[in-house]
Amino acid sequence: MKRYLYSLIMLIMLAAVGQSLAQQLINSQGQFDKNAVNQQAGLAAERCFSSGSGNTYLNVCVTDNGNISRFESPAGYVHLQNREGYAVCSGGVPGNGATVHGFDANIASGGWGNPTIAQPNGAGTLPLIITRKSLDGVIQLKQSFTLNAPEREVNIKMDVKNVSALILDSVYLSRYYDGDIDGQRSNLYDRNQESVWARGPSNNTAHGLMLNGAPAANISFRASGTEFIYWDPYGSGPQYARGCDWDNAYTPTSGDFVGILQVDLTPPWTALLNPGQTKSVTIHYRRF
Repeated sequence: MKRYLYSLIMLIMLAAVGQSLAQQLINSQGQFDKNAVNQQAGLAAERCFSSGSGNTYLNVCVTDNGNISRFESPAGYVHLQNREGYAVCSGGVPGNGATVHGFDANIASGGWGNPTIAQPNGAGTLPLIITRKSLDGVIQLKQSFTLNAPEREVNIKMDVKNVSALILDSVYLSRYYDGDIDGQRSNLYDRNQESVWARGPSNNTAHGLMLNGAPAANISFRASGTEFIYWDPYGSGPQYARGCDWDNAYTPTSGDFVGILQVDLTPPWTALLNPGQTKSVTIHYRRF
């Protein structure tokens, strides 16, 4: 019922831009077509990196804004397409008084300035380093992308720096992905404290994609998930993509879900991010 109502709401919203477009965004089953939205959105340019072939093939694309726009492994099996990103917040509990300095879900974004892109080893090589500052002049986010081909993994080192004269408390980083494993919309999701993963139907040919955080001093993780309709930055729900909040009522299940890793960069509550200070964390996307 929720998905039917969501599709109905989207049709009403899109009526303003024309019946033809609205029909394009609803598939033959009467469901909201996420990939059609991708085509309509102005997506950032991407750079792709690959290794291996067949069962060892790994292809990862990264946008100029620092989103994972494609994760394919092995050859022919795509697990993530465009809907991936991050947000940085401070000054309160996410969803309850926190300031969102910037977010970028690839299909929607806000609060960030234009990126600076560096490839120290030359064009077309890794690491790929993408640096952005929040438009409010408070946060600089530097992301360094590398591949671990034998482990079918992309690593992202994220450096969050306070570039203002403010003393920041309750600094949170959120990373999220809409995993459609093996190209299928409905997946089995599960989690623990530091990881959230999605896998295809329970059979011998299904794959999976995990998002997790590397242990770090004075940083804590909370992995969760939420229904796509609640994450959707264009939806009528909480729009978790636009901040660092998550679905506290989430329970592992099967369906159209989004994995969320919430990173507390300043635990305990009394910790601060002082002017000029940087906190760093590395997160991994790994195919299994």
